[in-house]
Amino acid sequence: MAGQLGDVAIAPEAIAGAVLYALEQPADVDIGSIVVRPTAQE
Repeated sequence: MAGQLGDVAIAPEAIAGAVLYALEQPADVDIGSIVVRPTAQE
């Protein structure tokens, strides 16, 4: 059975960092999708 949500939850700062990275790319770079996953696995 899975542990507590906090065991695999991604910190809000990590999500914000991923989105900011995409937004900071130059206009000639197309970000088609962003997939952010926790590294912890069962």
